[in-house]
Amino acid sequence: MTKRKRNGGGPVRYAVVGQGYIAQAAVLPAFAHAKRNSRLVALFSGDETKRRELEKQSQQAAPVDASFETVELDGIKAAFEIKQVDNPKALPDLADRIKNQLGDPAVVVLGAPGDGRATLIVAATPGAVERGVKAGAVVKVAAQVVGGGGGGRDNMAQAGGREPEKLPDALAAARAEIERALAG
Repeated sequence: MTKRKRNGGGPVRYAVVGQGYIAQAAVLPAFAHAKRNSRLVALFSGDETKRRELEKQSQQAAPVDASFETVELDGIKAAFEIKQVDNPKALPDLADRIKNQLGDPAVVVLGAPGDGRATLIVAATPGAVERGVKAGAVVKVAAQVVGGGGGGRDNMAQAGGREPEKLPDALAAARAEIERALAG
């Protein structure tokens, strides 16, 4: 295991190398209780299947706030939220859960700040896509606001940027793009 302190303070960042018994029984579970001063940033293993399984377990160990508010845009339910997550890889699953709770047609736009970066994800149901809402187009517009880029499919897309402080503006831009697509 290696540890590194970020420039300017902040949590200690850890990378767990090897996925043996000690890592599985002691090290990884500890991150669920050390949110303020420690952060798991990478898992390394020669066994890719085991690494993926442990990565999912470590994401599950740190629950993400799944609450959301819904707005209706021209008959499509929508959620626009900024979430604090330990691992941005948790956003697609969270977006899917919210999208499934909203029903069809729906669109979900999530943003997450972290380590001087912004992560964005857009998920759209088939009904929203049929109405003209394309996740890839929406995320591109939002990504420009946070100084980044991205893309994806019509139903799911993600992006990153260098200006996490602009996430509220990025979500507003995403909403405007969705409204433009529905009007169009």
